[in-house]
Amino acid sequence: RDLASSDYEAHRLRNSDAVPNTCQWLLNHETYCKWRRKQGSDLLWLSADAGCGKSVLGRYLVDHLRDKQNSLKVPEVVCFFFFKEDNNEQDNAVSALQALLHQLYTVQPWLLDHAATRYMAEGAARKSLRQFGMLWSIFEASVTDSRSRDIILILDGLDECRPAMRSQLLQSLMRLYTTKDNNFNEGPLIKTMVASRPDNDIKMTFD
Repeated sequence: RDLASSDYEAHRLRNSDAVPNTCQWLLNHETYCKWRRKQGSDLLWLSADAGCGKSVLGRYLVDHLRDKQNSLKVPEVVCFFFFKEDNNEQDNAVSALQALLHQLYTVQPWLLDHAATRYMAEGAARKSLRQFGMLWSIFEASVTDSRSRDIILILDGLDECRPAMRSQLLQSLMRLYTTKDNNFNEGPLIKTMVASRPDNDIKMTFD
């Protein structure tokens, strides 16, 4: 319940549904196909200026990956978060991590012990699940747990996250994908797609 701090489904639906026969180009794009097919964890950055339809594309991709007709083709757990700077439930990385964990544990409740152990160790203090460092530690332990299925993370509008928290999230993602101790080729695989404007701090971190 403490992780269900935002209505992430409603936030996804804030974005317009794709017009029929649009957005499908992404599924056939060489870079996207390489990211999806890679037998290892990987991060994909989709960047475009404001108003170019990134969030519509993000909603389309989540809908496509979660479509029941694709259940056999998409065995991964799909988790998402849509950042928006005009909403205090969507403009920060704490809400994002809480939403990702809530989705992850809803599908794989056996991973909840990573959060429960830390939660109880903090004396069941609710604020422990509102701190970025604690949440990231729980998140990383959960997604790298050998009992977990492969995971797809969709993070839309990262440039609309509060700057300080955006920096924390970017640095944490980079460590996740560059730490040699994380043998991503042995699973679970973690595929992340980040969509944002081409802001300099995001570009510099990914470079």
